[in-house]
Amino acid sequence: MKRPLFAALVFAAVVTLAHAQGEAAVAEQYRSWAEQAISEGRWKEALSALERAADYADVSSDISYLLALARSHENSGRREVLEALHRALEADRWTVYSAPQARLLEAENFIALRNFSAAHASLAQAGQNADAAVLALRALRDLPDIAEFRRRSAEALERYPRDSRPARILLEFFHREFAPLEQGRGRNPEENEQALLDLCLQRLPYLIDADPGLAPLAAPFIRDAEAARRLVEAYRGINIPDTSLIPVTLYLGVLAETAAVEELFSPEDSSLDKALILSVYRLLKTDAARNLFKEKLSVYSAFISGDDDRDGYPESHTRYRDGIIQEYFYDGDQDGLAELHIVFDAGGVPQWAEQPDPSDPEKTLVFWEQYPGVLRSEMGGVTYIPRPGEFLWSPVRFITLAADAGFSAFLYPVIDVESVRLTRRSLVSFSVTIRRPSGEFKDAVEWIDLDRGIPKRAVEILRGRPVSVTEFVLGRPAVQWVDLDYDSRMETMRRFRAAEVSPEDDFIDYRAVIEFSESDWDGDGIYETAEQYLPDGSVVYSWDMDKDGVREYSEVKAGNALNDSSKK
Repeated sequence: MKRPLFAALVFAAVVTLAHAQGEAAVAEQYRSWAEQAISEGRWKEALSALERAADYADVSSDISYLLALARSHENSGRREVLEALHRALEADRWTVYSAPQARLLEAENFIALRNFSAAHASLAQAGQNADAAVLALRALRDLPDIAEFRRRSAEALERYPRDSRPARILLEFFHREFAPLEQGRGRNPEENEQALLDLCLQRLPYLIDADPGLAPLAAPFIRDAEAARRLVEAYRGINIPDTSLIPVTLYLGVLAETAAVEELFSPEDSSLDKALILSVYRLLKTDAARNLFKEKLSVYSAFISGDDDRDGYPESHTRYRDGIIQEYFYDGDQDGLAELHIVFDAGGVPQWAEQPDPSDPEKTLVFWEQYPGVLRSEMGGVTYIPRPGEFLWSPVRFITLAADAGFSAFLYPVIDVESVRLTRRSLVSFSVTIRRPSGEFKDAVEWIDLDRGIPKRAVEILRGRPVSVTEFVLGRPAVQWVDLDYDSRMETMRRFRAAEVSPEDDFIDYRAVIEFSESDWDGDGIYETAEQYLPDGSVVYSWDMDKDGVREYSEVKAGNALNDSSKK
């Protein structure tokens, strides 16, 4: 008897192995096709194919790794990128790529999300190499412990002397800390920082071939002004002008002021960084250049990004048309998904805003009557309507960029982080009326009247007729009249158990606390039928058979769905 059983087990194992090998072969085909599409720049097609190939993620980590790459390239949410990487690492079945590569991409996304501890944990599993060292510097650059950043920078320069990336990170850090182009806005370097800067400058001639952009970055720190100027001129002579480097060219006199302004705003549809705009403006000295700057900015039509923490990942994007704000996007956690999106009218006045929530398919919408006065809000399919002018919500305030240029028409939105995220409690507290789809009658709409956030009365309307009216006492449902047979007569009356309800629990879901219901179906004033809802889930049904006002027959439907009939 044992041999047939053993044979059956062996056969099942062989079938399973063959099936797994077949899936692996299909996954390999998907991987190969996606790699070819990516190499040809067809990222969207690759992403679509890799999304379809997700069923094979458990037999091929390469599929999930490529999916993470494609999602990252196509600006999907960073958490979606991390989800694909986690799937790849969990499967741990690699053919072409490897777990350390996945850890590096994982760390890069954690850095963007400012989750530096998670980034360091990922790098610890990526092994010791130049890529990991560079990412570690990026993770340390924005932490308060500058001493550790300096120590690790010196270590990277020593271990990878011909890699240009540590030098770039250091030079960008020195620009942020020392502000060489803006007198009085930075600090003086410490002795060990000066040593690192000198080492970067010493190696500059050997690193420029790998990264020509190091030349203008390093130029402001070169003591010989003429040598610095020649370095930047040489860079501009063989490279496409980079708008981010315009301040350096202005500072060194490589570019005339009016020419710098023309280059900043050319092409006309190019997006700019807010800090770059202000930096260029501060360096302008002549009236002609400042007037040209004013003229260009007043008709600007593109995006302005805001990277207030200067970590290389903008938190906000503002779209302009002819110098007027059209849209504003805010991504505070830098996950690639906007937490706030505001749309403006043709005159730059905020009209409505949405707050997408990845964990909830329902967006929160706010419509302004006259900013910041809210006309109505929508959350989770429920509409909240305040009294005119009582609910003031201003997630952004407005400043004037380059205010001393003599014009105030060009406004720039600044986020008020404290007031960005709306809650149900805040919407309820300001509402005079709440509107939502009926939970009982198909196609009906329920209107709830409130006073200072306390519900007073609710009416459900179906095709223009009321089908239920609910009265509240101290914010709790007390009694409800219902038209269950749609004859325009409220034949059913319900009463409710006392229960603790709050806006956070969504007080409008009060049907769960119905205690008693009775109905007068023929309109003679006698309630012939009744239903009593017990706390254990049981329901007691009773009938007045002879219409004498006494219900003499009853049935109990237990909470476990078993029926127990009895006669009084």
